[in-house]
Amino acid sequence: MDFNFERTDRQIAVIKDACGALWNIESMASEFLKDYDRPDFRALCGTLTDITANSDDEATKREKRENALTDYCQRYTKDKLDWEKMLDHIINFNEVKMVKYISRVHWQIQSEIVHGNSTASELKEFISKRLPDEPYKEVVEQVLLKREPSIKDLEAEFWANCPDVNQIDALCNIYRERWKGNLKEVDINPYEFHTLLYDKSNKLHKYFRILRECGLLTVDYSFFEIRIGHIARNISYKSECVVEMFQKLRASAKPTEPNPAPEQDVKDVITFDTEEAIKVLATYILGISAADFKYVIEHRTLPDGAKRAKWVGSRVDAWRFQEALSWGIKAFNSVFEMPRDQSLRANNADKKGIDAPPGKNQMRPGVCAVLQNIGIIQ
Repeated sequence: MDFNFERTDRQIAVIKDACGALWNIESMASEFLKDYDRPDFRALCGTLTDITANSDDEATKREKRENALTDYCQRYTKDKLDWEKMLDHIINFNEVKMVKYISRVHWQIQSEIVHGNSTASELKEFISKRLPDEPYKEVVEQVLLKREPSIKDLEAEFWANCPDVNQIDALCNIYRERWKGNLKEVDINPYEFHTLLYDKSNKLHKYFRILRECGLLTVDYSFFEIRIGHIARNISYKSECVVEMFQKLRASAKPTEPNPAPEQDVKDVITFDTEEAIKVLATYILGISAADFKYVIEHRTLPDGAKRAKWVGSRVDAWRFQEALSWGIKAFNSVFEMPRDQSLRANNADKKGIDAPPGKNQMRPGVCAVLQNIGIIQ
């Protein structure tokens, strides 16, 4: 059978493009700040800053900047090739190119949030009315009109490739190989909005602030920082959604036994002593009744009207808990409230310290051992 992976390949390309954008910006900032540590280069940036702060017209400022660059190069380097290479990130800095690049990747990674089922004319109206400060609206329009695939589109592609429900697991394995190495988790901490916007020690904040002060950026540097934060967040979000989609698809696979048991009204039927489970799990979970806990384990969601339980264990054990039960992050956060109103997230900081999956008859770590002992997992 011939499979069509067109939507999957497009989504993989979107994630790769977003990761590449982060890498490029980080590299440019690192190279610039490396030179900025040299006294002579810092003095040049100070001169450019003074020129920018002057009351001269823009043409005069541009001429003074060029003269300052030429003077610097003649003073501190011996040949033209040397100083052109050394100052490449200033001489060849192209603000228009950078703004368009970041805008394209920013809207591409989250295009499905905006376009939905909108027509081309509705999208143009949206861009005109809702994005008045967007410097290059034609870039946004080009991205949104391409209609990058959503998670629903990926699921529709899967079912189009899987006419036989008995082949779900086999097809999931094929998709797993196609996605292998393309699902990314970004450490969001350096890209938090308050960090990028206000933390003067943050590399990207420092880079864009100096460029702005030197007159090399005309747009406010928050333009880049907010969009870079969105790009970083959506890389992890897209990857989480893909993982959860395939977890759901695998869960929908029909039993392969010759005489399957009758279908039940609940997702999973697990036999365990709920009263004992609540007592044993008190180190990790508080504020939930035995009946509600049984419902949560079987349905992966709270019963109607129930409040979220409190997760008082570690973040590492929270990860172990949801992975052992094949829940996914969204399901965990809908059932449990973390300390200080935080949520479980797909970043390396939350997952740091998680052990590799145990082998047969090997004791599981932390909360997994408790779940195994009380019969919730095997």
